Amino acid sequence: MRPRDLAGKTRRRMAAEELAGLDRYDAKLKVMKAGLKAAVLARGSRLTGIHGIGPAGAARILPA
Repeated sequence: MRPRDLAGKTRRRMAAEELAGLDRYDAKLKVMKAGLKAAVLARGSRLTGIHGIGPAGAARILPA
């Protein structure tokens, strides 16, 4: 899409900035999930092997 008027160009730029923000959050989320997974595995847990339980769920289930 190539808007020709100022309003359209502004909307397109704003949308592009929002998508860039989502990419940054996605990268942060990947790092956090990797950290949680490492912490769960370091405790010797195999909870993440159960269908539907990911790193965050396993970290919540395990006692502190």
